[in-house]
Amino acid sequence: MHVLQVRRIFLLLIATVLISPLTVVAVGQATANAGPPRGTPHGVTELYRMWSPGATDHFYTTDRRERDYAERHYGYHEEGVACYVLKEQKRGSVPLYRMWNGQSGDHFYTTNRHERDYAARHYGYSKEGVAGYVYDRERKGTVPFYRLWNGTTGDHFYTTDKHERNYAMKHYGYRDEGVAGWVYRA
Repeated sequence: MHVLQVRRIFLLLIATVLISPLTVVAVGQATANAGPPRGTPHGVTELYRMWSPGATDHFYTTDRRERDYAERHYGYHEEGVACYVLKEQKRGSVPLYRMWNGQSGDHFYTTNRHERDYAARHYGYSKEGVAGYVYDRERKGTVPFYRLWNGTTGDHFYTTDKHERNYAMKHYGYRDEGVAGWVYRA
């Protein structure tokens, strides 16, 4: 067995043991939703949150078929609705770009096209289009969509729950990378 294979297996075991409890906590919160909260404007859609213990990757999509396919064929587990994003660009909103790195097994989301392009050129990410639209600053009824990074497992993680963010940083080795955008709470 090569050293890289041993390292990957070791990281997968650590991630499964360490991150699975975070997933369990989040599932109870995420799956309790039955549609957007009252007061959420028309033109929003669910941003589903998925987790793959095998790839140590959080994956977010607005497409139910893609969500179901990832669950059936790629070992992802649904964690419910992360938040609601805009289906189309509106005044004051920006694209939430989706990226994928096949070598590290990480999905990455950013609103900054320069960061998107830099990640594609220098870190091996492929551009996968726009996941949805978010606001670049707080608007009435929106909450921050926190972005975190775990350098040990190579996973980007996003949440609207500041307690979940803090818990992931304290117990699971994630580092705060600020706010990816402003979204509607699930």
